Amino acid sequence: RKRSRNMADAVTLEQALGAFDILAQQFKEDPERLGRFKEKFAASAKPDQPLEENQEFFNWAVGGQTGEKIAAHCGYENKPENHVTLWKTIREKYGSDPKVVEFKANLTKMLM
Repeated sequence: RKRSRNMADAVTLEQALGAFDILAQQFKEDPERLGRFKEKFAASAKPDQPLEENQEFFNWAVGGQTGEKIAAHCGYENKPENHVTLWKTIREKYGSDPKVVEFKANLTKMLM
């Protein structure tokens, strides 16, 4: 039980980058899904909204195989609240890290 409470402290930069990497990989592997997602993303995107605060992005990042892969990579249980914590932590703890900024920019480019 204690582990999930301290999950935010446990997220490493490597795990954060890995989460973005898994997302980018999934896009490359499934262009059709990317196409569908791009439409939803475009419809829901707000100007200057951080990628991880976009609801469509979040739904996709935590759903199905993607969510499973990210949870496994970060070593936490695949539950919605854990994903919320992960992305919140990435934003708050590593949001200004140059590598995270770069990964996020690349991912955003894929979506445009």
